[in-house]
Amino acid sequence: QVDFAKVRKTCNLWRNYYDVQDSWSSVLDIVNFWGSNSKIFTKYAGPGGWNDPDMIILGNFGLSYEEERVQMAMWAILAAPLIMSNDLRHIRSSSKALLLNRNLIAINQDKLGIQGILLQKQNGIQIWSRDLSFNRTAVAFLNENSDGMPRFLSFSLVDLKLTSSTYNFTEAFDMKTNILVTRQRPLKIKVNPHGINLYIAKEMHL
Repeated sequence: QVDFAKVRKTCNLWRNYYDVQDSWSSVLDIVNFWGSNSKIFTKYAGPGGWNDPDMIILGNFGLSYEEERVQMAMWAILAAPLIMSNDLRHIRSSSKALLLNRNLIAINQDKLGIQGILLQKQNGIQIWSRDLSFNRTAVAFLNENSDGMPRFLSFSLVDLKLTSSTYNFTEAFDMKTNILVTRQRPLKIKVNPHGINLYIAKEMHL
């Protein structure tokens, strides 16, 4: 068994799982590994030392656009090193835009360096949470179902482990869409198959 406390003393990042392959099944397998083991490894992650789920494969051939969004968003939630494995000479514009998305990079590189954890998984929907600076929380909803159908979902603040009475949820990819969520008003969203919704939740004082 690896003593990651000792590893952290001498390394800035370390791998914990299989190599990523250019496929959705590989990316999802890595996400599921971190979901099952996040509470074991998160205590070792932080400024100066990082868990590494392996490279970003956006811009290759194995992922759809929705699946590319998943990898970029989940690597942001995991506070993972953003190391690209692609051919920048021939990268698609949509992939390039995701890789350069300043909002996702800001979440990934938040100064607290806290790695996100899986809150719950039910019926193929994963809910992830990551504490950010300035009393914010990044919350991700991942639909791993392969039936081709979006999921229409509703979550209370209790479901999301958010303890205040009112939050503003800002969609994190473009930072333009805002949703007010209260104890009486749940968060209602649609998540595409093999897709992800990522929000930044900020406590509101009304």
